Order: sequence, then C-alpha cells, then structure tokens
Amino acid sequence: MGDAPDHREYYPILHAHRMDIQRACFTGRNDILLIDGKDIPARMVALNEGLEVSDMLEWKKKVGTRKFCIVHFTGFRY
Repeated sequence: MGDAPDHREYYPILHAHRMDIQRACFTGRNDILLIDGKDIPARMVALNEGLEVSDMLEWKKKVGTRKFCIVHFTGFRY
C-alpha cells in the first residue's frame, strides 16, 4: 500500500470479511490486561498478537491505564 514507518505493507480493513473488537486496558499489575472485564495474562496477549512480552510491557509504560481496543479479524476472543 504505502510506505509505513516500520516498512510493512498495510491493507485497508474494508477488505476484511470479519471484524470485531474487544475493549481492553492494562491493570495496575504489569502482567495482567483487563479485556472485556476478564483478567488476561499480558504474556498470552503478547504472544497472540505477535509481540515480545518486553515490547508489550514497554508499550504499557507509554499508554498507562488508558483504554484501547483489540481488533480481531477472526473468530478468536480472549
């Protein structure tokens, strides 16, 4: 598509056959995310999203406890 800063190709999500979201936020504990009201280990989320756990925890430092969404293009849910 275009030149993205991380040199990946991006495709418009309009081509997705399925798209759902889950509401999430980091809790006060480093190792837990709150996703749709359920405590989910950060390690599980990092691995499922293709991230290193250390990258996810570094991102947590930037976003703090702000709410965010996880977008799914499959039937997978936490």
